[in-house]
Amino acid sequence: MSLKKDFRITSLFLMVLSAVQFVFVSISAATTNDVVPIVTADFEDQSFKQGWTVQAVQGHTYWVQTTYNGNSYMQISGYKATGPDIESFLISPAIDFNAYDNETLTFKSKNGYYSGTTLSVWLSTDYDGSNVESATWQPLNAQIDERNNYSGYGATFIESGLVDLSAFSGMGHIAFKYSGNTSNRTTTYQVDDVMVTGSKKNFSGTLTSGLINKQINFPYVALGQQSEVYAYTLSYTGVAGDIKITCKRDYRLSLDGANWINELIVDTGTGDGSAEVKIKYAPQQEYYYGIESVVEHRVNNAMPYQIKVKPANAGVPIDATTLTKDKTLDVVTWNLQFFGIAPNGSSNHAAFETKLSQVANKIIELDADVYAIQEVIVDENYGDFLTPLIEKLNELEGQTSYAGVLAPRYSFYFQPPASDFPAQRICFIYNIKTVSNMDSFSMFSDFYKGYSTPQITGYPGNSSLFWASGRLPQMMKSVVQIDGKSQLLNFINLHAKCCDADERRWADAEYLFNDLILNYNDDNVVILGDYNETYSMSKGAYAPWYANWNRDYLRAVGSSLDHVSISDELYFEYQSLINNSRIDQVNYSDHDPVMLRMLIDTDKEPQSVTLAPIASQQVDNIIHLQGAASSGLPVTYKLVSGNASLSGDMLQVNGLGEVNVQAFQEGNAQYAPAFSDWVSFNIEGNTGVEQDYAQGLRVYPNPASHRVMVLMPNEGPKQIRIFDLTGKTHHQRIVFGKEEMLKTDDLPNGVYFIQITSGNITIAKKLVVKNR
Repeated sequence: MSLKKDFRITSLFLMVLSAVQFVFVSISAATTNDVVPIVTADFEDQSFKQGWTVQAVQGHTYWVQTTYNGNSYMQISGYKATGPDIESFLISPAIDFNAYDNETLTFKSKNGYYSGTTLSVWLSTDYDGSNVESATWQPLNAQIDERNNYSGYGATFIESGLVDLSAFSGMGHIAFKYSGNTSNRTTTYQVDDVMVTGSKKNFSGTLTSGLINKQINFPYVALGQQSEVYAYTLSYTGVAGDIKITCKRDYRLSLDGANWINELIVDTGTGDGSAEVKIKYAPQQEYYYGIESVVEHRVNNAMPYQIKVKPANAGVPIDATTLTKDKTLDVVTWNLQFFGIAPNGSSNHAAFETKLSQVANKIIELDADVYAIQEVIVDENYGDFLTPLIEKLNELEGQTSYAGVLAPRYSFYFQPPASDFPAQRICFIYNIKTVSNMDSFSMFSDFYKGYSTPQITGYPGNSSLFWASGRLPQMMKSVVQIDGKSQLLNFINLHAKCCDADERRWADAEYLFNDLILNYNDDNVVILGDYNETYSMSKGAYAPWYANWNRDYLRAVGSSLDHVSISDELYFEYQSLINNSRIDQVNYSDHDPVMLRMLIDTDKEPQSVTLAPIASQQVDNIIHLQGAASSGLPVTYKLVSGNASLSGDMLQVNGLGEVNVQAFQEGNAQYAPAFSDWVSFNIEGNTGVEQDYAQGLRVYPNPASHRVMVLMPNEGPKQIRIFDLTGKTHHQRIVFGKEEMLKTDDLPNGVYFIQITSGNITIAKKLVVKNR
């Protein structure tokens, strides 16, 4: 079918009358029966997603964009699906049947591994864009591929023929419905080249307003405020039908000055008259740039008469390249590709010491405040490779500047560690001078229980597969202090399921989004990570929840798979800078580090928090922490690291080593949040350490694998104790000689202490266990 492209849509002219510039717009539509496209989709790129919706009513099988031999189409199959029954819809954008005559539908279909016709085509005029089951659907008579392609796919697509839609009126949606099961109705169907056409209805008329340049300029309006009311007169002549006036959600319209909404209907009556339209600006998010938009005045399918509405900006954005790093909050996401140990076949794997130096030097060069890291190896079989990275960073800095926090959950954490595939963990590394770790945890760990996880409504498959079988997103709740200003932020680090697990990845993303809306809707949120999606965590505009995701979150920067998104509460901070992102190419990982820079903005009063120094302590001591905020508000405490336990402001010492604690004040309506510097102290043995005994004590090999030898400088009775960082005793015995062999086979890989007590002497040595 050929489409004529010379149809006339509108004409625009200006007329000056009595020193007032009036703008007239003719709304004449096509004056012939030329056929025009209303909806077209060849599924060759992502543009088709605008307005399309995918919904599964039964089962968890979805329509998916698929490409074969250079051609893209939508595909669905019952093969290996979950069920048993499958009912899944691919739904078109809305079609205004009142704006066209002689509407028709055409498409192509193809089946594969045919086991019955499972595809049908429907149309609804009451589908509201959300609930398929509550809408009324009428079947359409179309030719669908029913060839017996039992052992493969048809060689060509089958044309649907012209499907007459002219009997429908109002707004409507077309749906391709798949109805199958997982046993004997598993046919694969492909749909391509969907097109709805029609001829525009004939009518004419004129809309006018007295606005100069068809534009209303508003001043800058902060979140929670609204502008003064502006009004203009809309005049119409020869307009048959209602005039629909619409605006975006950050503006409000009214005819009576009392009821403010986003869509007005003007009843034209005889076709000639006028109406006073009132408008005000009430932004729903805090923007640095004013939200420029248009108010549309539309009659049927004529070219709309548009009035531009333009608020002022908050100021002039700053070029981030002119700011030193201490002026901005800088965040980075980076997948380090099996940092530590690589399984057979992994690419770009260098010797660990070399890669450790490369990664540490790049982190120092980037000089960011927060790093969301993916694929760092920490497990009982292979050992801990996060700790050496933190130590290397602090060595390069010449002081303790960096700390790390590991996510407790990872893929198949509920199974014994694999001997041939190390655990890919996610973690945060942060600068302790600018960022605090108030709390860090794996999201959804309250209900995700591995194989015993209850079925998640709408999840495609067994719920044990949720978030890559346990690689749950990690949240770090933080106070950030940048350039004298501070804010509470929630950082999320995620590593989504990779490769072709689209449905699982999309379902994981939807679950995350719903949780953020429910529990963090008004919080500052930064989502960093390996999304394993080329666009974003959403599967495109045809996902039912995509519009909400794009409304509340912005993908601020990203590479092919790695992205940084921010919640709308941070739009102002993000938009106040230009040139605020950076992606560095590296050759020692298959992912590049992705950075975003933001200013920290707050009108709240600053405060400071101090924590009193703590002298060296002995095991079992209890310390009353002494912290204070300059605001006078109460403070809370955090055990950052060490062999101790914290309850309120009481800290109990449990074992040897260094302990770090920190104090916080979360702020209120008047004061911004704040945190103290770390306070560090050492825990010594109860009876002290004799220097000569310590010099004569040897523990080897260290790290130990399966066994460790302890050489002691004296004969006679001695107690040997092996305990972990929590103070838990794993081995304890009395020995009499100078040499003792201890087995470590039963100890999980990690850090321990060997403690020797001989008379009044107690001494401890650090022991690293790496059993293979």
